[in-house]
Amino acid sequence: MAALVDELRGTFEWVAGWDKLAPLLTPEALGLPRTARVADVGCGNSTLPLHLGSLYESVLGLDREQHTAETMRTQHGAEHRRVAWATCDVCDADSLASACPQGLADLVVDKGMLDCAIVEHDAARLLCNVRSWLLSPRGVYVVVSFRKPELLVPVLSCPELGWEVRHTALRLPGVEQQASVCVMRRAEAAAGGRPPDEAVVGRHIGAVVDRWYREESPLLTAEREQQLRAGWEAALARLSLLASAAMPEGHLPLREAWELMLTCEERGELPADEFAADVGEFLGRAGAAAAPGAATLGLAQALAYLQEQA
Repeated sequence: MAALVDELRGTFEWVAGWDKLAPLLTPEALGLPRTARVADVGCGNSTLPLHLGSLYESVLGLDREQHTAETMRTQHGAEHRRVAWATCDVCDADSLASACPQGLADLVVDKGMLDCAIVEHDAARLLCNVRSWLLSPRGVYVVVSFRKPELLVPVLSCPELGWEVRHTALRLPGVEQQASVCVMRRAEAAAGGRPPDEAVVGRHIGAVVDRWYREESPLLTAEREQQLRAGWEAALARLSLLASAAMPEGHLPLREAWELMLTCEERGELPADEFAADVGEFLGRAGAAAAPGAATLGLAQALAYLQEQA
């Protein structure tokens, strides 16, 4: 994944820098006037709000970390009068409402926030809050993401949100996986009307993500099963040499199972404590004797767990 760091000013660019995004975010490219009001959600300490301030008259950077807004305001506020920063959690409706009025933004730019929200199971709240509170009625929502379009576009195309979605591939030098830029506008039929139902959006996103991992990126492949079996056997042999505490035959401690079963990226999305709780629920559904709170896992259980996630 691409990230650009400016050591001198302490800034960090996730996904892509301004040189790649500029042609896609101009008023002309988006059909917006230069007087459009802009919000950069999950802005962090990116310089994106500063660049947007060179194109639009009013830009607000929003981030849930208070120190981020304070730092950027101190470093850049004096020289960039069109840009301001505020602290709020865009996924929290009350926090968002306390930071800005409804319909504030004619353009909302999301560079990496939806990626994080999908991992944190908070995408429905984010999308509903952008759609029903942050965007003006004819506003434009731009998502810059590392997610593949086969996942990203169906997530954003939830009928309950009422958006028309246009996808553009963003090719980055030195990065094998291309990024995605999606531009959303309200469909004519969805202009005005009631706000989206968060529960409906959440079910849609859950179904899309589950289908994606099951069909496009399954957890349990033949190669992965072979690697897991070999790793499991080696771990059991190592534990037997260490004369570890007694446990059911063929079982490993949950922590060791977690490290064997998931890749580094997957472990980042599913920490060990959440994995333990998830496995406990799985064992309970499977009718295993050791349900929630189980401290060990057998290979057959591990394979069945991965198969269910797929």
